[in-house]
Amino acid sequence: CPELQKTDFPQIKPSPCEEGLMERLPSEILIKILSYLDASSLFCLSHVSKLFHQLANDDVMWHKIYMSEFASQTWKPKSADDAALKVDPVEDRLAGHWKKMYFRTMAGQEMNKWRRELRDISPYTGLPRQTEWVLRNLNVSWELTVRDLLGRELTLEQSRAYFFESSVVVRWSGGSFPKYHHISNIQLHGVRKEKLKSPKVRKPGWRSLILKLDMKTQRGRFIGKDRLIKLMHLSPGFIIGIWRGQNSVAFIMVSLHFHKLVERSLLGSPVCPYSEPVDLPPVDNSDPEFGLHGYTLHFVLHNTGTEIMSGHFRQLSCHTVQIQRGLVELKVINRTNLSQHRSLSGNIKLPWKSEALEGSVEV
Repeated sequence: CPELQKTDFPQIKPSPCEEGLMERLPSEILIKILSYLDASSLFCLSHVSKLFHQLANDDVMWHKIYMSEFASQTWKPKSADDAALKVDPVEDRLAGHWKKMYFRTMAGQEMNKWRRELRDISPYTGLPRQTEWVLRNLNVSWELTVRDLLGRELTLEQSRAYFFESSVVVRWSGGSFPKYHHISNIQLHGVRKEKLKSPKVRKPGWRSLILKLDMKTQRGRFIGKDRLIKLMHLSPGFIIGIWRGQNSVAFIMVSLHFHKLVERSLLGSPVCPYSEPVDLPPVDNSDPEFGLHGYTLHFVLHNTGTEIMSGHFRQLSCHTVQIQRGLVELKVINRTNLSQHRSLSGNIKLPWKSEALEGSVEV
């Protein structure tokens, strides 16, 4: 790796009114400081300002990060002739090459670790059988970042996760949540934290944005209450428990479907969610007159503790007019045909739990 020279660093002169203490430091000093960060922190820092974006994308620094992580796996010349053919690792490369190489190699390694386990698809649900096992084995958890109207952020680690056949319900409680009407947006990240030998050493895990909920445009729908809590539902899949009479948040829950959940929890970036490849319907399932046919629907109705009802429907179809924005409308139960209806014994209740109290809301 070539020696760092002063000419290697970008010379950026922000306007005096925008300069802070950090911006007034020489670029080589800032690069030295940034060299102590891990890849995840460096990636996040690149979104702070134009200055840090350029500094945090320095190819010499990313080459060092790449080599420290993958040096033992890279090709090494066996002779002097091979060495002569080897291109300099930093020069003669396009800008951002080693950063792209790092994330491409990291993503490839991560995918190879669990892709084999997700090949076994259940014919009943159409989902990989080992999704829960893979998520637990990779030490994946989910973090919630709540921002208020003043721009202040609160990041919470999950309090508990409830796994079911085709989804997982994640709950966060015990934090100093802002009042419900003061929340600006909610971000959900998948996080994989490495298991370290020393419990005293803490290494930040890679954060993959799954979704961002804008409370300014998303109106909550009231779904039930008990003596202490009222529940608000926000799409997609969020339930917020609010202390009655106080307007303060007691807990937040979200239901995450297993479809591509491993990819969404690992392969996104801290600011951009995982982009799923578009799978077009097979040609033999597309009919100009009848639309799509031969599909299966599996549903599970559950709360945070028990499965209440499940159903399985085969050979479903829809007309072309029922396909809008990539979504298919499938009708499996006729409201007027009582023979298709199934009765439930008792009421449907949603158990909840905060830091110190718990209860159950009939919905």
